[in-house]
Amino acid sequence: MMDPIDSTDAERIQHIRSIDRRHAPKAYNFLLDALELAAQEVVFRDRASTFVSFRDLQESIRRCATEQFGLLVMTVLEEWGLRSPQDLREMLCNLANVGILAVDDGAAGEDFSAAGDFEESFELWPMITYDGHRRELTVLYVLRRSGAD
Repeated sequence: MMDPIDSTDAERIQHIRSIDRRHAPKAYNFLLDALELAAQEVVFRDRASTFVSFRDLQESIRRCATEQFGLLVMTVLEEWGLRSPQDLREMLCNLANVGILAVDDGAAGEDFSAAGDFEESFELWPMITYDGHRRELTVLYVLRRSGAD
């Protein structure tokens, strides 16, 4: 399978890592994948817009991370150096600084300051269903509601 980012972007991420080693290369690849998904959803909702808000990005990250890592999502993200919305902002700025994407500092600053609890957005419960006819288990992860135990 081909790497989702071209060699130019991979080289740029290596350049970022030579300056700022806080976030793993896999975190940048994951962030770019989540950005691509968020951008597709924004265009689908409003064909005139190409601006991805932090809220759009955060939802895309939550969905991608949940699908890929399930209940281990925070373990993986923390291993990659993603612990807060500020980490995401820093990564986005790093990507912008090397020309991979453009960031609207004014809008991003407002969105990031209102982002809420990063870890809370990944509090998930597994929902397991069994299809006896097919003898198949299906696990879905649902967002844990505030106040639920």
